[in-house]
Amino acid sequence: MALTNAEMIGKNILELLDSVRAIRYNSGGRDITSVTLPQLKLLRVSAKNPDGVRQKDLAAELKLTPSTVSITIDLMVKQGLLKRTAAADDRRAVTIRLTLKGRRCLESHIRFWNSMMENLESLKAQVYEERLRAQQAEIRQLQMQIN
Repeated sequence: MALTNAEMIGKNILELLDSVRAIRYNSGGRDITSVTLPQLKLLRVSAKNPDGVRQKDLAAELKLTPSTVSITIDLMVKQGLLKRTAAADDRRAVTIRLTLKGRRCLESHIRFWNSMMENLESLKAQVYEERLRAQQAEIRQLQMQIN
């Protein structure tokens, strides 16, 4: 017997919760929801620049003020997600790099969002098919009434 929309939504929500639990477990207990959106953006930009990126360049790319980026980086360095090093070409400049912990955190977020999108796509397809079946049944009923 086919599941109703409500049952399918409930099933998908439970699968999403299971995915979140698995990500928490696989990330060494770090709750991925404790990473803010600006922090996640910093992780992504840092991951795209394995040789490091300067704070001012991060601020420009993220369209944030340098002070906001600096405060966020301070917290992320304390959390072990990013590390600061002196730039090779200018000792006054600081280069930001992703740590292993930061990479794992980003990968956990990516797995979580991919899983959520897959579940939503699956739900969308199931809802579409259920609506299509309902419309086909209505068409058959109308055809029977006409004949």
